[in-house]
Amino acid sequence: MLFVAAAVWLALGYVGRHRGGVVVVNVNGSDAERWPLDPGAEPVTRTVQGAIGKSTFEISGGRVRMVSSDCPDKVCVRTGWVSRAGQVIVCIPNRIILRVEPR
Repeated sequence: MLFVAAAVWLALGYVGRHRGGVVVVNVNGSDAERWPLDPGAEPVTRTVQGAIGKSTFEISGGRVRMVSSDCPDKVCVRTGWVSRAGQVIVCIPNRIILRVEPR
């Protein structure tokens, strides 16, 4: 039990220390795009075609979120903003992953 608690603590510490970086857009299992998460950059909105339709994400203020998706449950949209290395937004039906990586 102590080992599991230590592993979770280390994992959370890793995610918390590594802020910013780049967002990698993975579509159908392949990395399709990379965008910097610069807090001072102009906001960017992109739409990508997934397995069942389109998904639109927004990058603004050093973070990223899924704005809309053609998936049925919208779990990816409800995830909200992510900005730290290790965080992900996943749309399983549309096969799209937004993954934050360190620079």
